[in-house]
Amino acid sequence: MAWIDQYGFIYFVCRPSYEKLIQSCNQQNEILAAGSTSVSMTFLQEHGYAIPTEDGKAIWPIKVKCEHYEHQFTCLKFEVRRLTTPTKELTPFNGDLCITETAT
Repeated sequence: MAWIDQYGFIYFVCRPSYEKLIQSCNQQNEILAAGSTSVSMTFLQEHGYAIPTEDGKAIWPIKVKCEHYEHQFTCLKFEVRRLTTPTKELTPFNGDLCITETAT
């Protein structure tokens, strides 16, 4: 569950992304406590992966909208170029991605 905007950023929905992160770390014997969400998000920010909001938080409230769908999510924001190889170009979402003040 992720969307790429036209500026080269990708937004991953928080909960599924965090669960995948825990699973991946545990498979590599890097134990990540399931209850340490804020520690994990801080780690991603401190190491230059997750992009913080203007007020320094990791969570971005966004609205995703296309022809037959509209929903709000809480997401983590990353630069696509830091997560993929240069030879693999990912296509931006064909719809609207809007940063909102609060997610519902």
